[in-house]
Amino acid sequence: MATTLQTADILNPVTALGLLPLDSTRLLLAGQGPFLRVLELEAGKSYYIYRIFDAQVIHGIRTSKAFHGNHNDANFKCLIWGGRSVSIVNLTSFSGSSHKERLSLQIIVKEIVAADWILDACFPHSFEADWHRIACRHEALSLTSHNALLALHKTDEDCKELFRLTQLAAGPPSILYSAHIVWRQSHQVLAAAGTVFGEVHVWSYKLETNVACLLHTFSGHEGSVFGVRILNGVSGIDGVHTLGSCSDDRTIKLWNVYSNPELNSSRASKPSFNVLYGFRQESVKDSEERLERSLATATGHKSRIWDIHFLPSHGCFSSLISCGEDATAQIWNIEHLANSSNRSSDLAHNDAALHLDSIYEFHFGKNIWATAIHKQGNGHALISTGGADGRIVFYSVPKISKRLITDSLRGPWSIEYVRTRCNSKDMVKELQKAPPTASRQSSSVTKAIFSRLIGKWNIERTLESMISTYPSGTFRGTAHLSSRLSTDKAYDAEYVYVEEGQLTTYQGLSLRASRSYVYRFQEDTNSITAWFVKSGKDAVVDYFFHRITFDETIGEQASKKLAPYVASAHHLCVDDVYTVAYTFRLSEVLSLNDWSIRYDVKGPKKDYTTHARYTRISDESDEIINQNDCERRELQNDAFKCYAWISKNIFLVTTAQGWVLLGSLTEKPAVGNDSNSILADISEESSVIWSSVTQLAGLASYSIVSSVFEQHLALLGGPQGDIFLFLYPQMSITPIRKLPRKISYLFAQQLWELSKDVSLVRSPYVGVLATYLGSSNVHVFVLDIADRLNTDPERSGPSLQESILDLPPGFNTVCAQFIESKDILVLGSRSGAIAFYYKPTGTTAMYSRDSCGCVWQIHGEDAVTIIQELPSRIHPEARHFYLLTAGRNGKYAIQRVSVDRGKSSEQVTLETVHVSKPSFGPNIEGAWIESPDKDIILWGFRSKNFVVWNETRQTEMTTLDCGGCHRSWAYVPNDDGKGGGKLVWTQAATCNLNTQVAASHKVVQVGSHGREIKAMAAMHGMVGPSDKSITWIATGSEDTTIRIYIFDSEKCWCPEELFRSQGIINEHTTGVQQLRWSPNGQYLFSAGGCEEFFAWRIRQLPCSGIRMGIVCEARVPTMANSADLRIMDFDIMAVFDDRSIGGASSFLVSMVYSDSSIRLWHFDPTRKENLFNLLLATTYATCCLTQAQFICSQEKFLLLTAATDGYLAFWSLTSTLEDNGIVSIDSKLRSVPAMYQGPFKPMLQMQGRTHIHQNTVKCMTVVGLSDDEVLIATGGDDNAIAFTRVTYPSASTEAPNCSTLLLPRAHASTITAIQHVRIASDSAISRGKVQHRFLSTGNDQRLKSWLLTIDLDKPGVEAFSVRKEGNLHSTIADAACMVQMENSISGEGMFAVAGIGIETWKLDV
Repeated sequence: MATTLQTADILNPVTALGLLPLDSTRLLLAGQGPFLRVLELEAGKSYYIYRIFDAQVIHGIRTSKAFHGNHNDANFKCLIWGGRSVSIVNLTSFSGSSHKERLSLQIIVKEIVAADWILDACFPHSFEADWHRIACRHEALSLTSHNALLALHKTDEDCKELFRLTQLAAGPPSILYSAHIVWRQSHQVLAAAGTVFGEVHVWSYKLETNVACLLHTFSGHEGSVFGVRILNGVSGIDGVHTLGSCSDDRTIKLWNVYSNPELNSSRASKPSFNVLYGFRQESVKDSEERLERSLATATGHKSRIWDIHFLPSHGCFSSLISCGEDATAQIWNIEHLANSSNRSSDLAHNDAALHLDSIYEFHFGKNIWATAIHKQGNGHALISTGGADGRIVFYSVPKISKRLITDSLRGPWSIEYVRTRCNSKDMVKELQKAPPTASRQSSSVTKAIFSRLIGKWNIERTLESMISTYPSGTFRGTAHLSSRLSTDKAYDAEYVYVEEGQLTTYQGLSLRASRSYVYRFQEDTNSITAWFVKSGKDAVVDYFFHRITFDETIGEQASKKLAPYVASAHHLCVDDVYTVAYTFRLSEVLSLNDWSIRYDVKGPKKDYTTHARYTRISDESDEIINQNDCERRELQNDAFKCYAWISKNIFLVTTAQGWVLLGSLTEKPAVGNDSNSILADISEESSVIWSSVTQLAGLASYSIVSSVFEQHLALLGGPQGDIFLFLYPQMSITPIRKLPRKISYLFAQQLWELSKDVSLVRSPYVGVLATYLGSSNVHVFVLDIADRLNTDPERSGPSLQESILDLPPGFNTVCAQFIESKDILVLGSRSGAIAFYYKPTGTTAMYSRDSCGCVWQIHGEDAVTIIQELPSRIHPEARHFYLLTAGRNGKYAIQRVSVDRGKSSEQVTLETVHVSKPSFGPNIEGAWIESPDKDIILWGFRSKNFVVWNETRQTEMTTLDCGGCHRSWAYVPNDDGKGGGKLVWTQAATCNLNTQVAASHKVVQVGSHGREIKAMAAMHGMVGPSDKSITWIATGSEDTTIRIYIFDSEKCWCPEELFRSQGIINEHTTGVQQLRWSPNGQYLFSAGGCEEFFAWRIRQLPCSGIRMGIVCEARVPTMANSADLRIMDFDIMAVFDDRSIGGASSFLVSMVYSDSSIRLWHFDPTRKENLFNLLLATTYATCCLTQAQFICSQEKFLLLTAATDGYLAFWSLTSTLEDNGIVSIDSKLRSVPAMYQGPFKPMLQMQGRTHIHQNTVKCMTVVGLSDDEVLIATGGDDNAIAFTRVTYPSASTEAPNCSTLLLPRAHASTITAIQHVRIASDSAISRGKVQHRFLSTGNDQRLKSWLLTIDLDKPGVEAFSVRKEGNLHSTIADAACMVQMENSISGEGMFAVAGIGIETWKLDV
């Protein structure tokens, strides 16, 4: 039978990236192994994948755009290199074509192998100069690890297929770890070379003279230089460049590079050197040492820094990004300390500073290997990074750091500032997110508008006089309304109005003009009045001018979006009548930036009209309100207490002195955003307008707040037991209840009461839960807010129902959730318990007084922080539902809650079906089901950072340094599905705000582990969507995590679909060594260092956001005191008994350890405790055991082990297991009554052993031949493969009969994985012969196929015949395991090799 092996897909480390900017989209080129993958950034999908090199990993990609043929088709030349290989391909994007025909790849230069490693390469620069023709002789230039400049060119003009590499020049003789080459002009190339010994050589090569010259030798790093980068041009000075370098010493350094000889006279005097003879050695003068010092040095990464890139500059600031072994990308701002005017006169003394701006942690494990940068139309840098985890992310970095921008409108704000801005007389009630409605009371309008008049305004007033003696013209100037303490106790607030400017008459005459008024507000009459003032700087009120009256139809006018507010006033001055019209134009959030006044004056001596337009130039944040010492002390003693969001743009704040304040966001669109930008600026340019609601004595010194976002209301509790209801936009605060003592917990949730007629609209209610200090009860209220706008004046608030519930002993409520679909209330306690209360039928009680179920230690003894119902696909009438809970133990869980309804009571039971520990924590504080994908979003704190985490996609959405969890804060996610949100918090006694319109980054390719994969296991035949048979794949890595995927063979070349992530397990503290599935797929077993062995219960869930439930059911007890003891391998066997229905009831587990010990455990999940019971224990020898596998025949049961001494050992388990009630019947283990009772555990006895390999047996697989024969295939450290035929003896005490065929030098290095492939029966095989196919791989990165023929009629090795069918290169380095991905009877199907990455192979027979 002919067989073929071909690569189906790879999920390897990303080692190179390149961006292709198209008009409609952007494509990303990613190097993974020898393959070039093309992805679309917006969709995050893989287009195509091409094999560029035979075996060499791609290390670099550079692109050069060119246009040919149809001007709508974009053509790109891509220069690709890796190791000693280089190639050039042409990518064409066809406009208007279908998805599959959109791209075309043509190889221009096939793989060419140089004599040395290529560290950097570039295309010739296109300059309009005479030397352009010289540069175009070469297809590309490259720099090698021995500092040699190579040119790739055609060998014959008439032969387009032949290319070769020729050395053009050689730099200082050294061994390099990094290099960067750039074109300064069409005839000059600059090369920066980072050496092994910490030096950086900068040299140039001129094509027209064929001469190379050393420009600089920089020394300052204390380790090997891993990355260098030249930035062309500084401040427009020709020939001046900035060089950046990074090193093994974790530092980043900046240097000045002078490629223009006129800027460096000392180097200009140096003679040139013929490139054929290298560089002449010269001593370095003291003056030159001064020139070689670094401009700036910074340390930031936790480990080695691999590379740096300069980002698009802006003004006097530029920035760079560094990527390192710690899997972080860090943005650094470069500040040029010297005056820019002096740079050209004294370049040598130009010092700079590097400031760490931000750290991006978007990758797992270790190492970011690749970075690509593209400048967007809005000036921001679009950055893509790829790491060892195979993950590709991209994000946008602003052109200037937001940390360099300070604005009082965007915070942080001190309590003094906020209170001052709100106006100490408490005029402002609220800013609304939308224009007012007809039902809104005019009092709110009057007060809100008055408060917004304060500030500075530009005035443009036109004056039209009907009397020739009265001038007509235009007045331009400014008006200033400043607040002062009211000079009349009858008024609550007072502004001084002062205007100054220039009046220009139509005849051209210019006059200086000024005037002053006083505006007052009176809360009792809800009126604004204007007053004349006496001359003088104190603006003493003289006499009344007019009263401003708002139009009675204000509600109808404002019902239209952005409709202005209109008011009028009248004044009689002797015989002259003044008719005044005010127009106030408010934004959607009622910020006032534009208003106008019109005067119509009629009388015997006056007949004119004026129209003045006011536009804001500053606001009250620029005002200094004169306050007395008492008021200042009051402000200084106040502090922010609690926050709550009551709408998407408005948050409520309480203070220590009982003030209730509101902050309203006004969003400013970013200027100059490119419509084609993939990522806009993720942070909104949001300002906050502050206003105060009231001051409540019941909230002084302490307050607690809970809001109902959907209904724009909040509940507030105080130290004396008062509970207040705040309604928006009514701007009312109403006391609704008073409890005996301090409110310790307060919770509010929107509820709906469904009418019996389901066609009717549901009415909104609010469920409220409150507890007070020292109480063992919970007070539950239900507020009817349907009539919130038309409350009965006879009652103090909305209608109220109340129930008092008894808490279980020791239960302190800290979270709650109303489950309306099941009429259940769920409470969470500070000690990790959950209690349930049901709503009884046939009674008027809201909920049962006593709990119908309480589960303790649901999150250990830590507080429960989240209780939330999860949407699911179960029937609405089902008697169970799913809850998401989280605790201070850093874990969240999904609980399956079953409700057993009786006639007079209910019984609630709970089963934990999923537990996970996100990568942040331990403080998980909130959860959200994001639309439209139903992803589970969690947020909380990691150290000093606030983190928003997408648990479904296992990616971080937001990270913000806020100081940690011990502070007041409130977060609200956006509901548009983009991953944005808003956070307000207290830090350093100030109020801070962060708004984000989208997630901080986008994942283009999900990737896998960040370290080497050591274990892989496949579970075939699982039932997926639409009853499709699917395969579950589990992988374990040195990064201590286990990942579970669904494998879909129909999605080849699309890794995010081929391996669909279902869950991540991160319970291990050391690298995972081995994984095994139970035969029915219900359990996954994992082993690692420190004797860690876990049994995981796996099940599919119908919940949104989490597709697979994973629960750790048991852990094997630690037996040894050594922390270095590692479980090297294990095997499991199902044990059946009368309880088994469609699966095993328990499992037998054998483990081999690094200290040569063997232990046999019985895992029984039906027991309530001690799920793992130790049956047998023994020691093999002094060497490390590496392999373990059960062998079960009709009536015999053996354990097969292998070790570092090259031996296979056989251990008979038949008699010892019978003593423990386990017997082998028909090749299955069954549980029977135990024959042995007592504390003594029998020792395991070795039945025999045979020597196979010279040293360690690295891999092993067992294939059954008959009832009494098996075939064992092994691979070892000796590079050999062995096939051992084992025949069971008739007596259980005799050693098995072993015959071994050894294939020496089967691989060029250690064989680490061997996999058996099923072969269908073939009529060509004569009777008595069987064939088996094996795949093997090792550290030589070769995948080989072996066909073994066994003549069962012949004894020993004479029966074996082996033929090597295939020998292909594998892209997986450090391969550790191999599994069959599809359970094909014919032997065809998919296989995966895992190590540093995952490579999927397709086998065709």
